[in-house]
Amino acid sequence: MFLKSQFFVCLGLLAIGRAIADSSAPTGWLEGRLRVVFLRGVDTGDEMPRRTVAPGSYAEYPLIVLTADRKQQVARLIPDDSGRYRAAVQPGNYVIDVQDRVRKRLEVSAQPFTIAANQTAHVDITVITGLLDPGSAQ
Repeated sequence: MFLKSQFFVCLGLLAIGRAIADSSAPTGWLEGRLRVVFLRGVDTGDEMPRRTVAPGSYAEYPLIVLTADRKQQVARLIPDDSGRYRAAVQPGNYVIDVQDRVRKRLEVSAQPFTIAANQTAHVDITVITGLLDPGSAQ
């Protein structure tokens, strides 16, 4: 009976050790900066108000990391008050994009990137907003 209980204890410790080893698989880092550009009409003078991004409003543009085939979302990132983001990602090929960009009428080019183990990939994203609805242009 004693041998049987020791066997199960060893089996349990082996399972825990394997889980810890699997969770410590090498990762890489994705970092970058989100830049938001607002389109505006023709400048008629220096008094034209220019829209800037208020601190905290970068959260209105959450970023998503997708597998290279764009079929599975791997991560969702919220940029900080200065538009910077950073996340740990498993090694592989990915694409970063802005969530709901079509619905929000944002012009963004999804950026492909590769993460290598224990390396940092730097990917900046530019969002162009303020696009007119096709029916509103006169």
